[in-house]
Amino acid sequence: MNKRVKTTENRGKIQGAELSAVVFDLLASFPEKNQDIVKRRFGLSGEEGQTLEAIGKYYGITRERVRQIEAATLKSLKENPEIKKIEPIETAIAGTLSSLGGIAPEESLLRRLLCDDFNNPTYRRLVLFILNLSDKFFDFSENSEYNRAWTIKRGFFKRTNEIIETAKEILRKVGEPVTFDSLYQKIDSAPVETSDLDREIIENYLGISKKVISNPYQDWGLAGWGEINPRGVKDRAYIVLKKDGKPLHFQQITDLINKSQLSQKKAHAPTVHNELIKDPRFVLVGRGIYGLREWGYKQGTVKEIIVDILKKAKKPVSREKLVDLVLKQRIVRRSTVLLNLQDSSLFARDEKGEVELK
Repeated sequence: MNKRVKTTENRGKIQGAELSAVVFDLLASFPEKNQDIVKRRFGLSGEEGQTLEAIGKYYGITRERVRQIEAATLKSLKENPEIKKIEPIETAIAGTLSSLGGIAPEESLLRRLLCDDFNNPTYRRLVLFILNLSDKFFDFSENSEYNRAWTIKRGFFKRTNEIIETAKEILRKVGEPVTFDSLYQKIDSAPVETSDLDREIIENYLGISKKVISNPYQDWGLAGWGEINPRGVKDRAYIVLKKDGKPLHFQQITDLINKSQLSQKKAHAPTVHNELIKDPRFVLVGRGIYGLREWGYKQGTVKEIIVDILKKAKKPVSREKLVDLVLKQRIVRRSTVLLNLQDSSLFARDEKGEVELK
C-alpha cells in the first residue's frame, strides 16, 4: 500500500507516525540485515545512530563491510520505483524551505516540519534520513561560523552569508545588543538586496550564523559579547540586573539568573555574591543590595559618598538636600545618613546650619 504523509496547508507539517510508516515501508523490501544496518546507522528505531564500528561488532563484520551494505542499500533505495512514496514529504520540506527564503538551519527546519512531534528524537532522525536520501536538497555542514543548514539550491547560501556579514558589521558599529526590530531595520536600509526578504526570512538567515545570535531576552548581538553569550555567573548577573532596571539583593539576582534560561547550570547565592563583590560593574548600594555602576552609582561607604558630594558641590549643602542626594546613591535609612553626618572630624556647619567639609 502506498502510504502518504499528511501535511498541513502552507506550514508543511509532517506527521511523525506516518513519516515512520513511509520510511519503514520503503525499507521492507530489503533483506532484514540491510534494513537493520540502515536503521541502526540513522537511528530510525528509537535509539541514537550507531557507528560503523559498533554495528560491525554486533554483526561480526568489518567497518568497511558495514559501510558497503549501507551504501548499496541506499543506492538501491534511490533507484527503486517505490521511492516516489517520499514525494509528499519532499513537497512539505521544499515548501517549508521556500517559505523561509530557500534555506534554513537544520533545527529550525525540523521544528517547523514536525511541530508538536519535534521533541521526538526518532521523528527528527527520520526527517534527516529523507533529507539525505532525496536528491532535491543540499546541506551545508556545521563549522565554527555556521550551524548546519539545508537548502533547495546551493546559491541561497551566498545570499544568506551576505545578510549575516551585513548584520555583523552593523552590530560592530552599534557596539551593544539591539532588539530584532532595530537590527532588521538597519539591515533593510543597508546596501544589500533585501526587497524580497521579510522579517521572518531575515531572522531565519541569521539563525544559520553562530556569530550573530540572540539571548533569552531576544536581544541580538555578537557571540563574543557577554550580554549575548554570558560566559560566567558575573555576566548572567549583569544581564538580569540590567533587565530588571533597579538595585536588587544578591539572593534576588540569583533567583532571576536561575529563571532566565541564560544557562542550564544552576547559580548559587554565595557564588553570585562573590562575583558581585569582585566585578567593578556592580556597586554595593545597601545591605546585600547591588546596582550597576553605569546607572550612576559610586563605590564607597555612606560617609565617603557624603564627602564626594560635598567636594563636587564646592559649597555648603543643606542637611535635607544632602540626605536626599545620598539616598539616590544608597538604599539606607535617613537616620543612617544623619548619623554619619555627626562625624565632627570630617563635617562642620556654617552659620546657616548647612554642611561643609572641614
